Amino acid sequence: MLKKYIIFFFIIVGFIPLFSDIPPGYYDSAQGLSGDSLKAALNDIIQDHIEHSYNALRDYILPDTDEDPDNPDNVILLYTGWSRPKDEFGGGVSDWNREHVWAKSHGDFDNDRPCGTDAHHIRPTDVSVNSARSNLDFDNGGTEYIDGDGPTGCYCDEDSWEARDAVKGDVARMIFYMSVRYEGENGELDLEVVDAVETSPAPEHGKLSTLYQWHLDDPPDDWENSRNDKVYSFQNNRNPFIDHPEYVNYIWGGETPEDIFPPTISNVTALTSNTILVDFSENVDETTSETISNYSINNGIGNPGSAVQGYEGDNSKVLLTVNTLSTDITYTITINNVEDLNNNIIEENSQAYFEFSYIVEFINESFETGLGEWTTYNKASNKDWERTNYAGSPYPSSVPDGSFYMYVNNYYGSASGNDWLISPCVNLSLYTSPTMSFYLWTNYGDTIPGLEVKASVEYPGSGDPTSSTWQTVTVDLPLPGSDTWEWKEDIDLSAYTNETQLYIAFHYISTGTGAGSTTAWAVDKFVMKGLPGGPLPTPENVNIVVSESTITISWDEVTGATSYKIYSSADPYANFSSWDFIGSVSGVTLWNGSVTGNKRFFVVTAEQ
Repeated sequence: MLKKYIIFFFIIVGFIPLFSDIPPGYYDSAQGLSGDSLKAALNDIIQDHIEHSYNALRDYILPDTDEDPDNPDNVILLYTGWSRPKDEFGGGVSDWNREHVWAKSHGDFDNDRPCGTDAHHIRPTDVSVNSARSNLDFDNGGTEYIDGDGPTGCYCDEDSWEARDAVKGDVARMIFYMSVRYEGENGELDLEVVDAVETSPAPEHGKLSTLYQWHLDDPPDDWENSRNDKVYSFQNNRNPFIDHPEYVNYIWGGETPEDIFPPTISNVTALTSNTILVDFSENVDETTSETISNYSINNGIGNPGSAVQGYEGDNSKVLLTVNTLSTDITYTITINNVEDLNNNIIEENSQAYFEFSYIVEFINESFETGLGEWTTYNKASNKDWERTNYAGSPYPSSVPDGSFYMYVNNYYGSASGNDWLISPCVNLSLYTSPTMSFYLWTNYGDTIPGLEVKASVEYPGSGDPTSSTWQTVTVDLPLPGSDTWEWKEDIDLSAYTNETQLYIAFHYISTGTGAGSTTAWAVDKFVMKGLPGGPLPTPENVNIVVSESTITISWDEVTGATSYKIYSSADPYANFSSWDFIGSVSGVTLWNGSVTGNKRFFVVTAEQ
């Protein structure tokens, strides 16, 4: 049987390409990052690797990735450095087998994909040495482990294992890899490296401070780099801490990378007809970002009238005020001389394109000052939706917007849950392309998801919502037990465009009142927006000033208006005729001409 494995190995290797260098651009999205941002970026890069079976590790992967460079018939054993024949895989005390460096009991993933078959942390080891290491965390100390085949250079005590000096860094980088590769997404485990021992069975491994020092003391060598290339050829992902050892320092060492990258334009948005928001890739210098000559917009706009850094407290955002933008025009903004906080200057003549459309947020509720016009209705249990800022168990540990959110959990309720959180009434006939967005959070499990998002055009605005007809709105709900806020963006409501009365409800249901029959749900930052599509309101606060030959009329600008029309008449009950105007500036329109008669009556309308 063992000889068959070796034959199979050589057949497979003939068809697998090997890489000797990091693929171009592989780590581009991680440049300049540190801390959690870097951890998240690396996870995006290395997740979704090609998963192989546990037998494949034995049959052909480890015999290739851990091959003895001085003897191609042998593999190098991790903890001892001993060279053993590839065909001596087995259960004997002097055979080699597969060692999970991140002990599989630390998360209970056994030999299952993906954690249990990830070649980046599975290594050939002596059978008896593997057994002695067991599922111990890594730390310094203890007595040297002497195997039946000789001294190992490893030390152990009742709660930790100290690897031999030559592979201390290798072990550390494998643990760091696992904690970044597996972040709880797509139903996978969330593995974390912690500064503790005796961490099993939690999905944790330690000891962080020791592993960090091992990483510093034993940097990657040629053999470890070569192994990383070989694993990449099988799995199509790499261990970033071998390619970039400094990433360990940036995530767990409190260091930040030297910033050599200039700011770039991340996004440009026309918020209104007179304001443009420029979002840079990083915080920018106040002086250069507020210099109006550093910005130029085509199609007759030119330089902005003002530039203010720090929109909504974010110093990567700059708000520009400009002359009135028009719809259905693609504008180009050109930016020069803007610097980041390390004097890196944006690329000369950096450009971005944007258009102006009158998207209006007609609901934006984060429950910071109360429920606003939202209502709750409790149908059965003594549990109900609650507005809270509590962050302890079993509530969310954070809040995505502000300090408050809406939360419901029927655990220990008096009956099965049936609770409603209902929005204010919305007239969607005034808008086209309406959408809604919101944050959702959930934890714990039930036999049902426990939440439905619903819409009704019949609900009267108060009373029992179950007496009205509700339609389910399709929403990609977070996975049960995910314990993470997820932003659900731009959910289409165009099916209700012509409805003059619409209510949105978050309907919570539980099958019971205890563990396994209730979920916890939370909602925050509900936003509903759209393009004005119906009749616009009449401009308010119209003011008329008359001089000898000039009439000046001003009014409050109407959101969504692309122009205004002025009509006049000497008789308020007669027909009004259009009044020709010569210009418009920020809602103030000037007319020039002869005023005839003792009185004139004016009507101002907003147009799309």
